[in-house]
Amino acid sequence: MSSQKRSLAWRSRQAALADMKARLRTSWRWAEPGFERALDYLLTPEAREQGEKIWQTRHKAVWKIQLPPELGGLCAVLKSSDKMRPLFYSWNHSKIAREAANYRALASLGIPMARLLAAGDTRRNFILQDSFLVTEFAAGCRDGRVFIRGGELAGETGLRRAFIEENLSYLAKMHMVHCFHKGFTPYNLLWKPGSEGRQIDLRWIDVSSCCFLPLTEGMFTKYLVRDIANFFWYLKLDETEKLAALRHYLSSNTRTPLSDRELLHLVDAAIAERDEREQA
Repeated sequence: MSSQKRSLAWRSRQAALADMKARLRTSWRWAEPGFERALDYLLTPEAREQGEKIWQTRHKAVWKIQLPPELGGLCAVLKSSDKMRPLFYSWNHSKIAREAANYRALASLGIPMARLLAAGDTRRNFILQDSFLVTEFAAGCRDGRVFIRGGELAGETGLRRAFIEENLSYLAKMHMVHCFHKGFTPYNLLWKPGSEGRQIDLRWIDVSSCCFLPLTEGMFTKYLVRDIANFFWYLKLDETEKLAALRHYLSSNTRTPLSDRELLHLVDAAIAERDEREQA
């Protein structure tokens, strides 16, 4: 892929921010056409009380909320965050604004993203107060933890291989435009049994950490290695499985000059470093 195409991919992210009218100094909100009334409801305390809180940290929370029939009846996932580095984000787009743009940029590459429905920030005197992002709940999907060694479906070798190879193919598309995922783990990769002759169907979520890096191919190598090593670390693949998976990855990423054995060596070294950190 040429540097011009990499630039186009980066610009698609910037174009998404502009299209959503994401602002740095004032509040903003964007919704998919026809979703505005549903968004008004989702942002009420009543909607959150009636929904199911499925994840929470100090500054972030995620709810699964069923919309009433008069508002479309779909099941939505609402992610919200508040008071995270308010001064820093006075001069930068919020993390959720960038994640929403990433959803659209990665979808433009053909990656099967969860459907983005809405996003926005609330600011007061330039200071970021809170942000939200809404996607459609991926009905029938599970995350990839079931394929981790010892997981429920770790022994389903054909399905597990399909999960690994399909996701690596999409990761390769990202790496072709020098997009570093940074959070590429089985937990953020949803799947369900395939349709229309496919063995598996995928949906990606949580791409807040993805960033486009204007680097040479050689300089970007360490970032693609980090993404792959992070994925393999969770799956605990043996050497034969890793080599087969890397060959599949390289069949999609034709930009990297690395051979399969060279890439395996770098990935193994990164995994070993991770093991040392975890044991320290």
